[in-house]
Amino acid sequence: MNKSRFWASIALQRFTGFYLDNPGSAFRAELPAGFFPLEPDMRSNLIHASGYYIFKPKKFSNMAAQGENERQLKSGGSFFAVLGFYYDNLMLNKGLIPASEAKNFVSQVNLVQLTSRSFSLNGGYAHTFVFLKNMYFAMYFAPGLAIFNGNQRFKDNEVQKLRGQVTLRLDT
Repeated sequence: MNKSRFWASIALQRFTGFYLDNPGSAFRAELPAGFFPLEPDMRSNLIHASGYYIFKPKKFSNMAAQGENERQLKSGGSFFAVLGFYYDNLMLNKGLIPASEAKNFVSQVNLVQLTSRSFSLNGGYAHTFVFLKNMYFAMYFAPGLAIFNGNQRFKDNEVQKLRGQVTLRLDT
């Protein structure tokens, strides 16, 4: 959704498996055989949603900068606020750490699920630089704070939780 004073975006992603379609094109000579895990049972879910409020839509057009369904005739910018929700979940019943990396993640070897959720409030500035009437460059910078919750679940069903952690977030 993209309006002159408010815009929102949502990203939904759900997939299973972890594969490389072209492992031969990577620098295989430098990597040991079996370096890339092939995990058909791995599941990942992601939801990222953000709402933006522009304080001076006559100075900055997000519809021009992102939607390209307007044209901003001269350089200008505005302060804006962002409210966001972010959810990520990754799971694999046999364990998320590949055998080739087990020695580097000893305390995480039996990890089968990672879940994180955060809510954020950011404030920032957006500016579009217009050149030669038809070319432009838009920048966004919005530091803020987020409340973060996370879970780690292990093969023995032990769950480690992290609740209500305040953390920094930067949208650019």
